Amino acid sequence: MSNIVSRQGKPKLQLTVALIACSMWIAGGAASAQAATGAVQPLSAAPSSTQPYAACAPQPAGVASCQTVIVPAAAKLDAIAPAAAGVAPADSGIDGSGLAPADLQAAYKLPSSSAGSGQTVALVDAYNDPTAESDLAAYRSAYGLPACTSAGNCFQKVNQTGGKSYPPQPSAEDGDWPVEESLDLDMVSAVCPNCHIILVEANSASIEDLGAAVNEAVKLGATEVSNSYGSFEFEGETAYDADYTHPGVPITVASGDYGYDNEEYGAGRPSYPAASPDVIAVGGTELVEASNSRGWSETVWARSGSGCSLVEPKPSYQTDSGCSKRTTNDVSAAAEDISIYDTSGVVGEKLSGWLTVGGTSAATPIIAAYEALSGSETRSEGAAALYKHSSAFFPVTSGSNGSCSGSYLCTGGSGYRGPSGVGTPDGVISSSSPPAPSIAVSSVSPSEGPTAGATTITLKGSGFLKGATVEVGSSKASSVVVRSESEITAKTPSGSAGGEEVSVTDTNGTSKEGPSFTYVAPPKPAVKAVSPDEGTTLGATIITITGSGFTKGATVALGSTRATSVVVHSESEITAKTPASSAGSAEVVVTDANGVSSGGPSYKYVAPPPPTVASITPAEGFTFGTSQVTITGSGFMSGASVTIGGARASAVKVLSETEITAKTPANAAGKAEVAVSDKAGTSSGGADFTYVVAPLPAVSAIAPAEGSTSGATVVTIKGKGFLPGASVRIGSKAMAVDVVSETEITARTSSHVADSEEVIVSDKGGVSSDGPTFTYRKPAPADTAALTLTCTGSQRCAGVLELSAPATTRAAKSAAHAAALTPSTQPATVKIGAAAYSIAPGGHATVKVTLNAKGRALLRSAHKGVGVTLAVAGEGGTSPTSELKNVRLDLIRRSHGSGGLERSAASQSGGLAAVSVGAV
Repeated sequence: MSNIVSRQGKPKLQLTVALIACSMWIAGGAASAQAATGAVQPLSAAPSSTQPYAACAPQPAGVASCQTVIVPAAAKLDAIAPAAAGVAPADSGIDGSGLAPADLQAAYKLPSSSAGSGQTVALVDAYNDPTAESDLAAYRSAYGLPACTSAGNCFQKVNQTGGKSYPPQPSAEDGDWPVEESLDLDMVSAVCPNCHIILVEANSASIEDLGAAVNEAVKLGATEVSNSYGSFEFEGETAYDADYTHPGVPITVASGDYGYDNEEYGAGRPSYPAASPDVIAVGGTELVEASNSRGWSETVWARSGSGCSLVEPKPSYQTDSGCSKRTTNDVSAAAEDISIYDTSGVVGEKLSGWLTVGGTSAATPIIAAYEALSGSETRSEGAAALYKHSSAFFPVTSGSNGSCSGSYLCTGGSGYRGPSGVGTPDGVISSSSPPAPSIAVSSVSPSEGPTAGATTITLKGSGFLKGATVEVGSSKASSVVVRSESEITAKTPSGSAGGEEVSVTDTNGTSKEGPSFTYVAPPKPAVKAVSPDEGTTLGATIITITGSGFTKGATVALGSTRATSVVVHSESEITAKTPASSAGSAEVVVTDANGVSSGGPSYKYVAPPPPTVASITPAEGFTFGTSQVTITGSGFMSGASVTIGGARASAVKVLSETEITAKTPANAAGKAEVAVSDKAGTSSGGADFTYVVAPLPAVSAIAPAEGSTSGATVVTIKGKGFLPGASVRIGSKAMAVDVVSETEITARTSSHVADSEEVIVSDKGGVSSDGPTFTYRKPAPADTAALTLTCTGSQRCAGVLELSAPATTRAAKSAAHAAALTPSTQPATVKIGAAAYSIAPGGHATVKVTLNAKGRALLRSAHKGVGVTLAVAGEGGTSPTSELKNVRLDLIRRSHGSGGLERSAASQSGGLAAVSVGAV
């Protein structure tokens, strides 16, 4: 790789000093205390052109944010002008700042030019970076790295299901994930230029979608998977651990950019999935050139995440004592002053596509690429290999990432440290590393259990590694958990009675000559007692069986007949429902997977006594039946039937063992025995029910005794012997008949011709006779007449309507045939009705005139009709006083008996007219 431009010998030390001084200026002096206290200037809350800011802001629990810090040029006060895109990095990086590929390879002594072929590093990120491949090409071209394109089958970009339909670009709230993707691509290219790359873009930043993308990456053949994102630890995170567990495929995860336990945000817990026990958690360092034998020095990056997991178990390869659960981190790499190329639309400042960034998002793909350069044995062991070969790493001895009372969890130093793990790569792990320790099992507890298996056992020994399996004899145990290098828990498989060797297998081999686990055949079930110990031959008695050795799924038999509703409450108690059987004793037998009980107690079957009838209430009823009766006695069972005199009763309800209700059947007059039949037999010699003949109904009175021929008169009928369901006729069938009691009925008459009709009641007892009569009468003639008047003038019309008629019937008859009458020739008249009126101009109204007694008498005495005079007096229309008088009308008696005005003459005066006349 001679075309990679080296930065060795350039005046970078002076530039770095200037940059550090600049950081102190921004932090207002706080940066000078970083190494001692871990304090760090908070990132800008929004994208800025003058201050460092997070590409992705922290998200809610279960949603990840990318772990990239964007550092604008103004934030570094860089004195070196940025160069144009595509120009070789002649002046300490493409933009005058930032670690180049040659720097990373030299600082970590990596065989980047000779190793990595055949390896495929997958980068898992959220959302779409539309310029990912073109930006990658620009970075690799600028630094002289070999091309890696989709056309050359080196680069592949897919969605979380392996397809080419990419997710949307992120919103401002989601964060600048495309910058994250460019950083990941550029760092893998810098460290392992011979590696193939798969970029897997998840649908969203949820841990669920990102975990699915990890699974897809492994499915597509990734040999290493880098995950530069994290969420503060959350409840239920362990459900996603399986997505990040792929034995043989190293999974690297960023530990976060907010210090120890993410204290910058007050989270009080580390990041996930870095805390998952099966990943390689990666911290960050500040890597700068130095005048020492290595040529470089490193301190803890003040923002690097680390901490003690709240929920994840401690991996077997971790032996630090400050955390009872999983400790982050495992390893670390450069996380500041990184040059990348991106044109996807950075929210903050863009420098012709070249950016200076930082974050554990840089360290994570660096370590993934480092794994790709390592041997297959190192990759197969995952994080465990780093601890086993801790001497193959540079210790990070200075710096801090937070406040932890100066413990190893947040400070640099020799040996294992929380922020930096075992350190940073010092070349790849040598194949001449010490041989793996032997694996041995020294004890198993408990040492015996049932042949059914599922006994939880604890193995003690040495050399136990993550992913170990356990066998008892030749069968694999389940639920294997490697607690540490010296302890494993598991559940035994099923086996045959006897002893079986317990062995453990992991990448160190298989243990030999271990202790035995003895399978013990469980005892057969035994029955000691049954309660109650007797019941009827009908069965269905709930019994409780006590004994020992009862297991789930046991069955119960009484003799040779199986019980039902069997419930195994415990090893010593079962409840069941007895089956039907013949009288006698039957042994209670329990059968389960361990055998069949024998010599148990017996259950006695006793034939139940037949039912008895003591009384029936009422004890008497009519021969046609349907009397509601209550029967008392003993031994009544559900489903019982009732007969009275051999005829079957209806509507039988067994209320209890001593009471039944029913409706009597029809029967002949006299006494009839009441009998109850059920599963136990039929009663005999019980109470009698007396059938009597119902009396004929008799009607003594009706009120009122007369009504209209049109019907609808409500009457009350008195008498005796009235039965429910009775009907009534009064000439024609009455309606709405209600039998109030044996002596009273109410009904409503139907229409009928004028006449007197006998009142007749019919029911199940017969038909009444010689009853009173009801007289239908025609209704009296109507006593009102209505006229419709119209006010034709421009003023309100008001006045009085007055009806007059001849004083005699003779006069009325002659008047009825006259063409017209004048005041001088009119016979003597009498007033028969009057009504006031008031009508608005142009309006009309119907005015009703009520006939007085004389008018009604004249109408009733007339043979055909009565000639009347209508006088209309009042004001309105075109003259202040106008009258309309002597309009010739006939008041007639119609055939149905009503009366009314039949017609009007055409006389008219003033503004008031009789427009139409109708009968009422």
